[in-house]
Amino acid sequence: MQATMRHLLSVLIGFFVLSSQAAIPDDYGPVVVEAPFSLRERVFDLMPAIESSRKTGKPLFIYLGATDCPPCLQYKRFLATHRSELKDAFSEFVVVDIRTWLRGPSMYLKIGDKRLTFQQFKTLVGDTSKTLIFPSFWILSPEVKQLKQLPSGVTDFLNVSQHLEMLKIPVQ
Repeated sequence: MQATMRHLLSVLIGFFVLSSQAAIPDDYGPVVVEAPFSLRERVFDLMPAIESSRKTGKPLFIYLGATDCPPCLQYKRFLATHRSELKDAFSEFVVVDIRTWLRGPSMYLKIGDKRLTFQQFKTLVGDTSKTLIFPSFWILSPEVKQLKQLPSGVTDFLNVSQHLEMLKIPVQ
């Protein structure tokens, strides 16, 4: 009986952890980017997503969310609730879902043979924001250049019309 209770408890804990993950819902077709386990660093390899962007010609919509970030969980619920209104707009992008947590070892983004801090990444793509806030969003060309400066956080993006406006890319 105790073994059954332990198994049930582990299943419930696993369900809670997975359901509370601040992730873009699967039906948006995200390229999920997670860092291999390490106590020293978190390195997120963006190359599979960048290669997909180059192959399809679609721009990248990059989302950085954290499992232990309440606004990130709020954003996940928003996307799930409004998928019928948002899914077509997202289909114009290679959606990249960088999954991490707020505290922990230093974070790096890997692009080709370059390992960049988030500040170096922001400089490379042309992001002029001063700080890294969770969640963060970037819209980048297949050449990894920013197409539109986006604010961090979700306050501006928790209604459908503002979110659709965020996803519009200015004509170059």
